[in-house]
Amino acid sequence: MPEFQKRYPTRSLEYCVAKLRELKIAHHYDEVTYEEATRAMGFSLNSGTMSHVFSSLQHFGLISKNPIRITSLGSQVLEGNSLHEAAMKPVQFARMNRMYPDATSDEIADILARSDFKESSIERFVRSYRTSLEYAGSANQAMASVKQPNETARFRDWLVIHVSPSLIVRVQTTEQSCVSAEDLNEMKVVLERTLKILDQ
Repeated sequence: MPEFQKRYPTRSLEYCVAKLRELKIAHHYDEVTYEEATRAMGFSLNSGTMSHVFSSLQHFGLISKNPIRITSLGSQVLEGNSLHEAAMKPVQFARMNRMYPDATSDEIADILARSDFKESSIERFVRSYRTSLEYAGSANQAMASVKQPNETARFRDWLVIHVSPSLIVRVQTTEQSCVSAEDLNEMKVVLERTLKILDQ
């Protein structure tokens, strides 16, 4: 029997959190149809990408299937909490982390190869696994460093961490960025102007 099964999120946790935020903006925490979720996340109904995104969101425990809605864990993640729990929600990720916590990317690839993974699947697994853990760790460090001396500072810190963690933490180095360069620049300008006003 293979040591690792070939069921895992093909999209990283960071990517999934960004898509989950789009769903929340469009429908809050309401139940939605698959078609409504697809449109809210910016995909066409005939897009094959949505099935992979939807599956990844489920692997991380961020949405339920029947009915489709943001889970309790998903709502916590949107607030910047429980990111490590979400990163370890996929069974294969938790197992890899438990059995080989210090394995390098090359060592993980060797382990998967022995489990009869195809080369393309190995690359996707390693990328999704690594970036998800790194994102959870980076976001948790940002949360731990927050100081809240007054209401303005608390709001400022909330903006920095929650408005778009991918902007603050590492979206610019993420291969699977879900926003265009134009939208990213516009979001950065708005955020920078807001922070500048709060600093006055």
